[in-house]
Amino acid sequence: MAKKKVLLVDDEQFICDNLKSLIERIDCEVFVSMDSGKALKIFQDEKPEVCIIDIHMSESEYDGVELLRRIREIDKDVKCIMLTCVDESESGVTKDLNVAAYFEKPLCQDGFKQLLDQIKG
Repeated sequence: MAKKKVLLVDDEQFICDNLKSLIERIDCEVFVSMDSGKALKIFQDEKPEVCIIDIHMSESEYDGVELLRRIREIDKDVKCIMLTCVDESESGVTKDLNVAAYFEKPLCQDGFKQLLDQIKG
């Protein structure tokens, strides 16, 4: 059986390294990008089943919301999980973009477990 593909997009190396390690433990293939433009190319090439996207990426071509919009133009159904430093689940910024879940950084132990459950489910 093929491993589930996960695209992880965050501009913080520490977050990328830690989440990649955790996600690989549940037998997923993880593609990491710290740049939204490169992430979109990876999405097009690898067609992951799950995308984990940081909303605020200051050093990137565009922010996580714009990346999510571009992903939705390609695939309206891929599971997308958003990471943020503030609670934006009710802000409406991504309201019409079919976000599966929001997680605030830094993730606590329960947050990591819930994130992994979202990926597996």
